[in-house]
Amino acid sequence: MADFFGAQGIIAARELQNANLLTGLNAQKMLGDIAMQPLEMQDKQALVRTHQAQADEAASAVESARQTRQLQMRFLESQQEDAARRQMSEAAAGQGKIATVGDLPVGGSIVKASQADELERYLEFTKGALPLDQQAKLRGDIAGIKQKEAAAASSQASASLNEHKQRVQQFELIGNIAGAAGASEANYRAVMMSPQRQLLPRELTGNWRTDAPVLRAIEMASQDSIKRAGLAREQQDSESKRRLDEARRAEAVARGDNLKVQGKTLKRDYEQQTKTGGKYSPEALALKKAQTENLISQRQARDAETYPLLPLTEKGVDIGQVYTAANGKLVRVVGLREDGKPRLEAYDNPADLGGADTEGDLNDE
Repeated sequence: MADFFGAQGIIAARELQNANLLTGLNAQKMLGDIAMQPLEMQDKQALVRTHQAQADEAASAVESARQTRQLQMRFLESQQEDAARRQMSEAAAGQGKIATVGDLPVGGSIVKASQADELERYLEFTKGALPLDQQAKLRGDIAGIKQKEAAAASSQASASLNEHKQRVQQFELIGNIAGAAGASEANYRAVMMSPQRQLLPRELTGNWRTDAPVLRAIEMASQDSIKRAGLAREQQDSESKRRLDEARRAEAVARGDNLKVQGKTLKRDYEQQTKTGGKYSPEALALKKAQTENLISQRQARDAETYPLLPLTEKGVDIGQVYTAANGKLVRVVGLREDGKPRLEAYDNPADLGGADTEGDLNDE
């Protein structure tokens, strides 16, 4: 029996020893886990930085591509301006004259000229001298001209869309045929025996080894033509947008001038009413309310000129421009996201434009 109790004591001691050992191991594991936490946190932070760097790199690539396209479009625009000036010079020479810079439109550009340029120049010359009602009338005329020009530019851009698609399809078809024919002699013979042969130059010799370099050159030329057609299309869309922006600004200025005329009339009527019926008469109170509403409308017109309403699609926005969102907040387009949509910063009022409030996209506002 003593041996039995002695064995039990040994077993209990071993169990206690094992329990203490397990507790020690768990404690060591816990200490190891605690020691690893900073390393795990560093790994997570490094992963976040990696993802952020990748997102920034993708957004930078999108922005770089946008800037490259803008440079290409400006170059294309300069070519169009040069061509227009040569045409003006030739037309003047046909009349026995020499075209000079004095013959250029007021803005200095033939391509960007507007029929409203002379009216705007006259307004600038008479700034502060014209009666307010006459100035408002001229502003209305300018806005009307610019709206018609914007409508014409938009219609022209829309009408040329189908032509652009057809040209691109034609370039793609010719490029694909030429590329396939130049890839192998078997393809070359198949194309030469098919109706597609009519799309390739008549000067092809019938010898694949001789014609292969020519066919590869045609393929590359087709790709270049597609790029040039795309740039021309973007430039036309850009010109249409520029005209629309000018019309929008002119309309806002004209509306502001008309509101000033209305405000001047309201002020005169209010002063007259207070003299005859007192400032607390129903008529005077109604005129005072109309004055307040007029001042609010004038501020909105100024905001519309400086901070236009946010376009419905990202295609119509300009990088760096401040817009008025649907919720009334001001938002600045600060760049492009990886998906090509604008990155916006929101502000509570114009005084906050020095610092951002929140960030979102077109759908957020």
